[in-house]
Amino acid sequence: MTSAQTSRAKHLVDKQIAMSGQTLDALHDAGLPDDTVVQLDFSFIAPNTKAAEALVAHLQANDCLDLAYERTGGFLSRKCVVSGKTHPTQVNTQVLAEWLPWMVAQGILYDCEFDGWGAEV
Repeated sequence: MTSAQTSRAKHLVDKQIAMSGQTLDALHDAGLPDDTVVQLDFSFIAPNTKAAEALVAHLQANDCLDLAYERTGGFLSRKCVVSGKTHPTQVNTQVLAEWLPWMVAQGILYDCEFDGWGAEV
């Protein structure tokens, strides 16, 4: 990664980790016990279909599941949302502290931005 990409990744990771505490609290409030294994849903914003397709191919090669993208926005503001799932995993601060930086970096490498994660309870 370039120094600009590394700086952007650090900013996004810090933002995602800060928001993850709130998401974990909401999952626990909805009844998700700490030791439960779930699939995480995730999404990225891609600037165009070429970037979305490249990211989808990369994530498929790295064992992500149910990957797809859809075009959104108007004619002049068109972009793509890439979505997918992880393999079942426990969701806790340690797992997220390892997973989030990897996800953010994958997006940046393909000119996309990691947009967040969630899980069904």
